[in-house]
Amino acid sequence: MSACAKYRELMVGWLGRALDPAAEQDLREHCARCPSCAEEFAIAQKMAEGMSDLKAHPAVMPNTFDATLHIKLVETQQRRSREGKGRSLWGGLRWGVAALGIVVAVAVVLIAVRQGPSSEEEGVLISRAEVSAGRPITIELAYEASQDIEQVTVTIDLDEGLSFHSAVPEISSRRMLAWTGPLVKGSNTIPFVVTVDRVGVREIRTSASYEGSVHRHRVVLAADGLTVVIAQYRLRPEVSHGSLN
Repeated sequence: MSACAKYRELMVGWLGRALDPAAEQDLREHCARCPSCAEEFAIAQKMAEGMSDLKAHPAVMPNTFDATLHIKLVETQQRRSREGKGRSLWGGLRWGVAALGIVVAVAVVLIAVRQGPSSEEEGVLISRAEVSAGRPITIELAYEASQDIEQVTVTIDLDEGLSFHSAVPEISSRRMLAWTGPLVKGSNTIPFVVTVDRVGVREIRTSASYEGSVHRHRVVLAADGLTVVIAQYRLRPEVSHGSLN
């Protein structure tokens, strides 16, 4: 390993706060003698400053931020792989550092425009999972009832690019379905199965009216061709003016 390669690896450790004082001093002394490493270390220091700013002023991220970022990073990685260019170990690390820099930059911008609590429309995250692409995905909606309810209708709306998984064309071709059935006192789970037809970020919106309120869920699916990230949110119940349950 060349001297510069050694110190560039130390920079990664410095970013992760994994260096002891002696190793950090060694790194700084080398950068004082080496213009190339000094330039790389200056970038690392700027990133560290950005991360400190985030800790001091936490950003409120849109709920689709992590899923969208996941897609963008995978697209970048796939594009670089298709280019077929050989990269050193530090080349790979530099790409990872650059990706982290993108996260910092985007987050700092969001701090400026998204101060205050997140929108109630975005909901509260209740589950998150990642599965392989190309297979049916089961979504489970959770409902709590204070008593047995004879009949509740749950509507499920899909974005374009999603479809209900079914061998019946009349079902798989629809963007909206309604399930009607009872709820028991306590916890209830209503599952349904979808397939992701294309890459990108898609949403599923659900609604059920009972016990005087409209209970809604929002499911975000982010597909990059290799994996699908599924995040489910529960929205704040709204007063239902037409519910009989």
